[in-house]
Order: sequence, then C-alpha cells, then structure tokens
Amino acid sequence: MAGKKIILRNVRVSFPSLFEPNRMNDSDPGKYQATAMIPKTDEFKPVIKEINDEIKRLASEKWSGKVPKNLKLALKDGDADDNEREEYKGHYVLTARSNQKPGVVDQRCDVISDSAAIMAGDYINMSFVMFAYDNSGNKGVSAGLNNVQFVKKGEPLGNRSRAEDEFEVVEVGGDDDDLDMLG
Repeated sequence: MAGKKIILRNVRVSFPSLFEPNRMNDSDPGKYQATAMIPKTDEFKPVIKEINDEIKRLASEKWSGKVPKNLKLALKDGDADDNEREEYKGHYVLTARSNQKPGVVDQRCDVISDSAAIMAGDYINMSFVMFAYDNSGNKGVSAGLNNVQFVKKGEPLGNRSRAEDEFEVVEVGGDDDDLDMLG
C-alpha cells in the first residue's frame, strides 16, 4: 500500500546513488538512493508534518490501527543519541530508495547523466512515495525514491574537499617542456 507523493525542496543530499545502485557486495543488486537532510527550521515544519502524518496513516492502515513497537521509519532525527554523523545535527534525515533508476534533472529540467554532477552536500529537490512494509518480521514505513532535481552546489560533506578549493593556480613558464607530463 503506497502513500501519496511528497516533494522535498532545496535540501542537502547525503549518500547519493542516483546513477548506479548502491551495492553491499557483488551478489547484491543494490538500490538507488538519496538521503535528504531536512533542516529543523520553520520553513520545513509543514513538510515534516506531512511526512509524519503520512507515516502515521500508512502504519495505522497496514496494522489495523495497532502500530507495532520498534517500527523502522524512513524519517530519523539527526539529533538522536544513536546518530553518529555530525553533519546530521540540526536536521531530520530521510533516506529514499528504489530498485529503478530515478529520473535526474538540472535546474532547467534537462536530464543529467553525469554521475559526478550531484555529490554529497549539494542541494536537491526530491520526490518520493511513502509505503508501509512487513517482511519476515521487519516492519516499518519507508520512502520509495522517484525523481531528483539538482538545485545548486553545496559545501561537500565528510572529510573530502574539492580540488579547486585545495590548490592554487600554478604559473607555468614559457617552456613547453614543463607541460610534457600533462599529455
């Protein structure tokens, strides 16, 4: 039983696997995914309420009004004690996954095919559909990834820095021999 489509706008992305599925090992077909970092600000309160209302509705329908304890949820609190990622502090975090490759477009809705175009820390719009599941005792409400739109570049997440931010321009003299190793 799937829920309604929800669109997050102008959120940072973490762990994007939009062009190739994220595989745990060689035998795992993997899933496409994007983790949205939703700021805990007034601007995002309506969409957080919409997501929470949809989680409650789907869980209630799936389990006939008796929502199971320890239900796994797609929406998590980045300030929770079990969160180990510093960049998630001050955010709600929602991971949406899909077996099918999502549509990925730029600001003008032109298709993006370059896997390096969207990196962790960039800003995106993301559409997804919530759904309840009960598989072999694992119960929860998850998010199915539909489509992603690149909004703008953001500060990279994690310890990796951008090369253009790390180095300075190197002045090359008039001797073309200096350029030989560049090909």
